Amino acid sequence: MTKKLLTPSSSLLGLFFLLFSLHAESSQAQGTPKRDSIYIDKGINNTSNFEGETRIYFLAEDEQGRTLDKVIHKKDDSETFVPFRRHLSAYQGPNLTNFRIQAWNAVDNEWLDIREDIYIYDGDLLMRYLRRTFQSGSLQDYRRWQYTYDSNGNEENVWLQEKQNDNWENLSQKSMTYNEAGELATQTLQRWVDSAWKNSRRRNWEYDMATSLTRKVTVGAWDTPTASWIPVFIQTFSYNMDGRWTGSAYEAWDQDNQIWVNTQRTEYLYNDQQEPTIQVMQDWENNAWRNNLRGGLSLDGTTQIATIQQWNDSADDWENFLRYQRSFDGAGLEQSQLGMEAWDASTENWINKNFTRRYTYFWSEAVVNALDPAQLPTSCKIPNPYTAGLPFSCENTNEKGPMSLELFDMMGRRVLYQTTDYQASGTIDYPPIPGVYILRISQQQAVQHIQRLVIQ
Repeated sequence: MTKKLLTPSSSLLGLFFLLFSLHAESSQAQGTPKRDSIYIDKGINNTSNFEGETRIYFLAEDEQGRTLDKVIHKKDDSETFVPFRRHLSAYQGPNLTNFRIQAWNAVDNEWLDIREDIYIYDGDLLMRYLRRTFQSGSLQDYRRWQYTYDSNGNEENVWLQEKQNDNWENLSQKSMTYNEAGELATQTLQRWVDSAWKNSRRRNWEYDMATSLTRKVTVGAWDTPTASWIPVFIQTFSYNMDGRWTGSAYEAWDQDNQIWVNTQRTEYLYNDQQEPTIQVMQDWENNAWRNNLRGGLSLDGTTQIATIQQWNDSADDWENFLRYQRSFDGAGLEQSQLGMEAWDASTENWINKNFTRRYTYFWSEAVVNALDPAQLPTSCKIPNPYTAGLPFSCENTNEKGPMSLELFDMMGRRVLYQTTDYQASGTIDYPPIPGVYILRISQQQAVQHIQRLVIQ
């Protein structure tokens, strides 16, 4: 009996990953503009329209641009964006040491911890990883992973336990071995059953002697009746003269006939600049290879477009299926993502489905025209993040006229304007929906204060 190795969804995800991963560059890592927020909109089925779904705000980061405080807002029943989740991260050197997820408690207007991950290192080697979850009104230990390494720093064992009735109980362990060149040779998964470790799955790696490139990965499953490893499938890799991955072939073990049989294969094509341009997936059917999916990557100005096509047996040709897009500005800063749009053959247009999402990215420098923050007037002391009604105070103002307060969203649109008689303090009584804004306070046409402000 044979088994199909990859589902259509996993194949598509792999295709998108190939087409975009090699082209994705993090503008955040370049140390230039600061990412403020991401707006995620949901596609309305069978239309080209969208509706707001999620807003992500980045409230704090460290000197390396790593996010320390991220807040997620979602729509409530009244179609208003309200706090939903908060992610807090802490680092020591290059290592993540703590990660917490909080949920918004609307009754008490406060964040409540629902998960915490704690990482402990020896140098840069992760030794222990503890996950705590919200149980019985507080965070409680849930699972822990423990790691061991060989003398070369290679991961040798990962041991997983779960807290049950105040005791740590074994769940699984993963063991690795390495060849003389330090390359991964085997990976064995065992599960704790009836107070003993039982074999479950095993992977074996084979490499090219000259290039050290992976040539074959064999997956086996443990057969308890025969107390032996039974083959499941083999993935064989191919490369071009430059050592670039050009394809994979999958074979499954036919236990009844004791032979390997073809199941799927994938081919990757590159352009003259050695960039991936096309990926073709085929299935083995009726003793022949049949086209299944094809993906291509193109560039239209500052927009990358990945198009997935599926094979139409009736037309004996490829037809559009799904599309994914990423747009950048002239400096290479990512502005938006759009995917996955579906092809409507009846209208020959790309339309949204329920799974279509549009991501819009906002960056600080684009809004404040890349001015040096030290040059911006900052005569007011305003709580940040800001909640409606909180007082703020201003200095260096005069009594010659009213003060005006303006808020601009990340697209530069003014969303709030209010004036007040001169006073040393004030409030924003009716701020817009939670998000990231630019606040400007002026008096007699002179800007007294400008800053990035988070409304919560």
